[in-house]
Amino acid sequence: MIKGGGGNILNISSSASLVACRGHGAYAPAKSSLNMLTREMALEWGRHNIKANTICPTAVMTDLGQQVWGSHPMQAEWLRAKIPAGRFAEVSDVVELTTYLLGPKNTFVNGAIIPCDGGLLVGYADDPPQDN
Repeated sequence: MIKGGGGNILNISSSASLVACRGHGAYAPAKSSLNMLTREMALEWGRHNIKANTICPTAVMTDLGQQVWGSHPMQAEWLRAKIPAGRFAEVSDVVELTTYLLGPKNTFVNGAIIPCDGGLLVGYADDPPQDN
């Protein structure tokens, strides 16, 4: 990328990297580390016109997301109720943000850790109910 005159790096992290979540003792720190790696890349390589950013989505309704959240309806409803947008992320939500960050119109966003969570992190609180 340096020899080529620059470029874009995009990491996909998680909203769980930005707030403590019960039961995420390994997942959340790993994703938080990815966020810091993004910042380091932005700092180190920004002068070479290399931009590094991270997207932090909440639950995304991929096939796997539908399977996981469909298996835990009480937890899914608890989380959905916490999202001001009132829904989980669709793949297209993440794709649109990805397209901008990796595309030619992104000339200045560098080192950003961007939630793609429908507003979840503005009001995160208490524990979900358990499916029994």
